[in-house]
This record gives sequence, C-alpha cells and structure tokens, in this order.
Amino acid sequence: MSIVCNMAERARACIICGDQKSTLHSLPKSEELKKKWLEFVFGKPPVLYSGGIVICSNHFYESDFTNYGAYIGGFASKLCLKPGSVPSRRSPTSAQASTSETLMTSRLHTSTQTDSPDRSTRATQLSMGTLGHRFRSKGTKTEFYITRKSVATSTADAPWGPGTPTPVRPVHLRPSKRPRLDEEDESEISTLTPEPHDSIYDPAPSMSNVAESSEPTDTSSGYKDSKYIVFEKNLMELFETCPVCSRMSEVKTYRQGTFLSVHQKCHHCSFSKKWKSQPVMGSTPVGNIQLSAAIYFTGSSYFNFQKVFQAMHLQNMSYKAFQKLSNSYLQPAVIHKWQQYQEEQLRILSQKRVKVGGDMRADSAGHSAKYGSYSLMNLENNSIIDIQLVQSNEVGGSHNMEKEGLSRSLRLLESKGVAVDYIVTDHHPQIQNFLQEKKITHYYDVWRLEKSISKKLAKVAKDKDCEVVKKWQCGISNHAYWCATSSSSGPEKVAKWTSMVNHMQDIHVHDNPLFPRCQHPVRRSTDRKKWFQPGSKALFKVEKILTNKRVLTNVARLISQYQTSTQEAFHSVVLRFMPRNVLIPLTGSLCRLYLAAMHFNENSSHIQARKATGKRRYAIRLPKAKRGHTVEPVEMPTTQCYMQSLIADVFEEIVPHPQPYLERVQHTCHLHSTILH
Repeated sequence: MSIVCNMAERARACIICGDQKSTLHSLPKSEELKKKWLEFVFGKPPVLYSGGIVICSNHFYESDFTNYGAYIGGFASKLCLKPGSVPSRRSPTSAQASTSETLMTSRLHTSTQTDSPDRSTRATQLSMGTLGHRFRSKGTKTEFYITRKSVATSTADAPWGPGTPTPVRPVHLRPSKRPRLDEEDESEISTLTPEPHDSIYDPAPSMSNVAESSEPTDTSSGYKDSKYIVFEKNLMELFETCPVCSRMSEVKTYRQGTFLSVHQKCHHCSFSKKWKSQPVMGSTPVGNIQLSAAIYFTGSSYFNFQKVFQAMHLQNMSYKAFQKLSNSYLQPAVIHKWQQYQEEQLRILSQKRVKVGGDMRADSAGHSAKYGSYSLMNLENNSIIDIQLVQSNEVGGSHNMEKEGLSRSLRLLESKGVAVDYIVTDHHPQIQNFLQEKKITHYYDVWRLEKSISKKLAKVAKDKDCEVVKKWQCGISNHAYWCATSSSSGPEKVAKWTSMVNHMQDIHVHDNPLFPRCQHPVRRSTDRKKWFQPGSKALFKVEKILTNKRVLTNVARLISQYQTSTQEAFHSVVLRFMPRNVLIPLTGSLCRLYLAAMHFNENSSHIQARKATGKRRYAIRLPKAKRGHTVEPVEMPTTQCYMQSLIADVFEEIVPHPQPYLERVQHTCHLHSTILH
C-alpha cells in the first residue's frame, strides 16, 4: 500500500515504466475495466490506490488505438484509446518507438496517411444513411439520437463483443452564440455536439490543432464560377465525423444570406477545420453580391425571387441586406456604366448633325405623375442617347415635365458639341413653342397623328347613319403615312391630305394645284354603298375631323423618313424594369431607366432569325387590336451582355474602391433633383 502511495506522489508518469513523453492514459471510470487495469499493473488489485495512476501508450497494442494511422502520419499529437481497451504489453517497446519502423515499411502516400493500414475504408466505417437529421427545427426542441457504427477493424475488437448491438449515443443540439454580421441582421447558427468523452479520454495538455485550415485572403472573387444547389443533409455528411479518428465532431454553422461557414472540431484528436461555401470580399460574401446584382440588373423584383426561394426552402438574404448592397455597389455600377456609354456615344455624334426623337413617359403609380422620364433617341440607329428624370414638384406640375426634360437633354447635347439637325416629337404645344424659340427644326410623328384621328373616327362610326365610316378607318390611316412619305414640303402634304374628302365621295379630281388628281388608276365601282354621299351626316363629321385647323397644321409638320414608334417599344422595356404600380425612389428610378436603355440599345438592331436551311423565320401572331392573324418575322433572341459587364465592374472596380463611385451617384442624383436654369 505504501508503494502505491509513493508511486502516486511522483511526477505524472507511467506507473509501470516511468515514461513521461508518451501519451498517458488515466484509469477508466468503469469499475470492471478499472479492475482489469489494476490487475495488469499490480497482479492483484490493491485495496487502496491513488486516482492519479496513469499508463502510457507503450503498454497497448496498435489495434487498441482509434487514430494510430493518423498518429504515425503526423496528423495527431496523441493516441486515443478505443472504448474497453486494456493494457496487455509489458515490453518497453512503445508505439512511439516503432513509429520510424512503421513509416519505413509502410511508405504511406500523402493522400492516404490518415488511414491506418489495418483499418477499413471510410465507407465501411460509416455507411450512407447511418446518420439521420442533425439539426433541430426552429420551433421545436427535439433531441436526436445518432447511431454510430464501430470504428474497430472487426467485431472481435469491439469492447461489447461480437453479436452485441451497436450502442446509441445521444447528441444534444443547441444553438450557439450569434456572430456579428456587417451586412445582415439575421443569421442561423446550428451546432452539432460530439459524443461524450470516453472514460479513458485524457484531456492532456500539449494538444495542437491538426490540419487546421488556414484562412488566406481571397485573391479572386470567384463570381464566374458555376454554382450548384446543395441540400443541407448531404452537405453535413462531409463534416459529421472526424477524418482522422472517425469519431463524431462538433460542427457549428454560420449563415449570412446565401453564405454558409462550417467549423468542424474534434475534441478527441484535436482536428479542426473551417470551410466556407463561397469567397468573401472584405466582410461581404460574393454570392450575396452576385445574387443581388442578378436580381437588380435584370429588372426583376426581390419579392418575386423571395417567393421562389421560400417555395424551394433556399436560403436568401433579407430585403434590408439587398437594399444595402444595391445602394453601395449596384447603383454606382449602373450610373458609372451608363455615363461611360453615353460619353462615347456623344463623342461620336459630335462629328455630325444628328436626327433625334423625344418623348416623355410618366413613371409614377396612379393618376398623379410624381416622376417623368424624357428619353432622347438617335433615329438613325434607334438607340437611346439620353434620359432625364424630372420630378413634378420641381417644375410646378406634371404638365411642365416634358418641356423641362427636353430642355435638359438639349443642354447636355450642346455642352458635348452635338448639333441637332431636327427633332421629332408628339404634338405637345409647349414643345412646339420651345423649339421655335430655339430655332430647331421640328417634326411630328405620323403614328401619333394617325392614332389620334383613328380614335375620333371610331367614335363617329358608332353613331347612327355613320356605319360607312368604319369601312374607311384603315384607308384614312394609310393615307396619313402616304402623305408624309411621298411629299417634299408641308403644303404638298396638306394638299394630299385634304384630297381624301373628295376621294371618299368617288371624286378624284381636285382644285388644289399642288395635287390636282389622285395618282391611282380610275376604276368604276359597282358597290355604291361604300362611298360617302354628299351632304350626309357621316361626311359632315368626317370632313370636320380631317380638315380641322390644328390637324392641318400637324399634317404639314409630319416627318417623312423617321418615326418615333420605336420609342414606344423602349417604353415597353421600361415597364419591365420599372412597373407603373411600384413607387421607386429617385435614385432607383434613374438606375432602372439606365438599365432599360442599355438593354434596349443592345437589342434594338437585332436581325431576323433563320432556319437551319438558311431561310428566314416567320411566326403567326394573333394581335388583340384586330381580328384574324398576322405573319411577322422572328427576330434573334435578346442578349444581356451589358449585365455581365456590370457584374464585372462591381467585383473588379466598385467593391474594392467604392467611394469615388458613391460620390458620382450623389452628384448625378443632385443634378436630377434640381432645376437647371
């Protein structure tokens, strides 16, 4: 008994050989195992003994350790005993002493150093589907039990013996402390706690992290890499067990929008690993920036994307985070890209006189227009060269927004040295007076005049005794285009236009010397009901509409070559990026207008698609405006190269140095929120 006490009072060393450098193992807590250990040391278990007795690894065989292969390969700083192991080796030749011999004989490859030669493969140690769900739901506190198979090489090595059911160890799932997030207020943190320590687990000092993953600074954002949808269950299978000792590891996950970080730590062999699902630029995950850019640059809605994400249970960032990324990176990218494009276009246009068309669009929801966007188009190539966003309270009402928008656009062209040959607009009286003062040639769009007259004729055709007007509606619309394109002067256009009154009465000789007779061949018609009768109610109303003084003035100014109907197509593109029923702030409205202009300019000159045989492709359309069908050419699919260029600017220029671009945004918004005199 005295000998035992003296041995216990000595320095912490093996009670058999006195070794202090090898891995030391304390007595197990199990009384049965403790008795076997004491029998090995003393032959007969003493009545009294010290609880600090330790035995080094020299007195165990290689099969008694769970991480012997990892220890030999240098991936573990200490050896871990299997449950139920009993010392049985009296020889002083230790496992550490035989390490060099083992390395010389085995010559393990670097990729297999973590595996012991006498151990089974990973697939045998832990088969697919062995582990169930490892994370509790957000609204319940449920304790899951995870069944682990033995890591022994055979059932004979297991402490419970062959044929004994595999023990089940409870795993308590609890939330961890919430990390600080720079971008997002909400995060989800899940923890997978490892199994309780074995009775022979020795929390000895000098435990070093094995294969601790370093966290170097990302040199590339990786935004061009392919992305995949990964299920949480499949992802966590990669971290549930330690790759060194094959025991359960403690796993903590941190989420920030689409970003997931996994910290795996094994308390048995000191293995530690940190893994990130995507690169991080500064403190912002690249995936969050790219997803926000994809939503914003395509003109989509965050809330529509959110519905899709919720339906698939995909993790998404909050709307607050999306807004912050938009204000910090996306809007500066849009304004920077548009100004670059505009500067280049105006530089080219400054070398010649340009023919432009202008039109205003009210961009606010409801009947009261808060914002109005005036777009200026180069009619020669159908590209938008300038957009001005005007606020109604800046100019004293929405009726003054169109004039102010045109004034700002012309002032910009003048400052860049661009000379305007003529401008084509609608029939706005303020625009007409303004351009007369500026001494700029002004033309009207034929489509707008024809549309206005067609509405009035359709109303007359509904009256009694005016059914014949309906037969002439299409002919009068075509006559307006013919007058504009076949005439060389304003009076000639008026002469051809007024000849329509005689033509509808089957009279083809006219008193005006500029157009004395109709140019079509004279044909006698057998259907007299299609002609207007002199003095009839229908003729009186139609003649009043066609020969109105304002209509004749507008006909004289009809453009003969270019039309602004393409601007209506641009307005339909704007609706996709900025719907009327959504109220968007000034900066957001301006950026979405620029995005619509970039999309329209890239696809405005698309050619007709062709079949594999080389023939042009056509499709049958069913327009709502008229009965029947029409055959129209099929254009090539639209492209979005501007979007990829914008994303590249975000990651390569704006995110690393955002301050100059943010200052440009403030300056641009200040110009659009102040009346320029």
